[in-house]
Amino acid sequence: MDIRFMIWLDRPTIVVSGQAYVMAGLRLPWTRASVHDMDSVELLSETEFRQRFAGWAIPPIPDAVLERRSHAA
Repeated sequence: MDIRFMIWLDRPTIVVSGQAYVMAGLRLPWTRASVHDMDSVELLSETEFRQRFAGWAIPPIPDAVLERRSHAA
C-alpha cells in the first residue's frame, strides 16, 4: 500500500491513492481533506511521522481507505 506521510498546517496528514486524510486536532479521528487545498505540505518518512506526532494518539488508517485500496489491486 502506498501511503504518503505529511504535515499540513502542523497537523498529521496521510495520502492514500490520491485521497487525503488529516487529523484536525489531538486524539481526533481522520477527516477526509482535499489534496487540491493542500498548498504547503512537508513529506516525511513513516518513522519521522510517528516520532513527530507521537503524542497525538494517531488512529489506524480508515477502513474504507484500506478496502478501496485492496479492491484496486
